[in-house]
Amino acid sequence: DDNGCTWTDSHTLNAGSTPDVVLPASATYCGNNSVTLSGTVTAGSYSGNLTYSWKKDGVVIGGATGISYSATAAGVYTLIATDGNQCAGSDDITVSAGTEPNLTSVSGVNLCPAPSTTGTSTTLSAVLSGAANGTFAYQWKNSAGNIAGATSSTYTTSTAGAYTLRATNTSNQCYT
Repeated sequence: DDNGCTWTDSHTLNAGSTPDVVLPASATYCGNNSVTLSGTVTAGSYSGNLTYSWKKDGVVIGGATGISYSATAAGVYTLIATDGNQCAGSDDITVSAGTEPNLTSVSGVNLCPAPSTTGTSTTLSAVLSGAANGTFAYQWKNSAGNIAGATSSTYTTSTAGAYTLRATNTSNQCYT
């Protein structure tokens, strides 16, 4: 100034970038199950350790502080990563409810007398309730696991035992 006085002050600016959070675009959960939402943070020049939080439809989810979250309801989920300078990055994922096959039971008859002595066989069939609610893939199983080639809604066998059927909705991978 005119009197020869000067004033000096210094500030430190931390240069860096916000954490770059990446989530898949969408996910589906099935029935009473959950879907795990997992994000990644790409390498960058952010400061300190990252902390995480999740929101569902814009509302903070209490206790959700990891890079992954187990969702059990439809909605838009947001993962927020915050660095030591309180710089934050985020990304969204839309979670939708999947449709499980409306398979209610498997029908068939008991093999009498024992099939090994008579050559008797029975056909097991999937029983759907109401109209089909999608396109399904089928896999029949016995006590040894998946039965090779048994991938239709019916299965004919001459071997006594317990059989189960897994029906999978091919559009969203929900199954019964």
